[in-house]
Amino acid sequence: MPRESNLAFKVGLFVLIACIGLTVFVFSVSDTTVFEGGQQIKVVFEFANGLKKNAPVRIAGVDEGIVKEINLFFDKADGKTKVDISLWVRKGVMIPGDSTILINQLGLMGEKYIEILPGKDRVNFLQEGHKIKGKDPISQEAMSERVMQVADKLEHTADGVNKLIHNGTNLESVEQALKSISSISISLDEIITDVKGGGGTVGRLLYDEGLYENLESLSADLKANPWKLLHRPKARDKKE
Repeated sequence: MPRESNLAFKVGLFVLIACIGLTVFVFSVSDTTVFEGGQQIKVVFEFANGLKKNAPVRIAGVDEGIVKEINLFFDKADGKTKVDISLWVRKGVMIPGDSTILINQLGLMGEKYIEILPGKDRVNFLQEGHKIKGKDPISQEAMSERVMQVADKLEHTADGVNKLIHNGTNLESVEQALKSISSISISLDEIITDVKGGGGTVGRLLYDEGLYENLESLSADLKANPWKLLHRPKARDKKE
């Protein structure tokens, strides 16, 4: 009897330790918040894009928490149904109040997770129970629609270029316009060269110092004797 009771005690103790170990393992794998301190922050989105509970929370690309709860609610102020998401973040992690919180995705078809991009505020930090508005992701439907719009615009542009290339009249018009622009450019260069060389009236006015001095002298004389502008010499009778 003593040996049997001793064996039963050992078996029972072994089963108890195994159950405790299994329980600790399950909780450590499924929910890290049970044995670790942290803080909860609430984020409001208008579109969750398939985010699920227990999804990772990354701060500057580092896993620092998980998504605890996801609940829908009706915002009477905006008249919209929104998503209230509770985040659990490890204790000691300081998140600036102007940080950007968004729903990101691992790869093209990977797991959705919460991405927190730290802001530049070094005074105000998010605390337990704080609520912040997240940056809504673009739905797949909206993204596909935008891609189709861009594709349509590219197609129209390509059609226009093809018509311009294959239409001889339009091509000749473009070539003629380019020739005209080239001709005008050459003429302007010749005029500028002529002016710089002192040719023509404009060139002489700009570069002929003698003409410039004569004009300056005439101007000074007229300022001193303005009556000369009104004086007309009398015509003398010609003697036969």
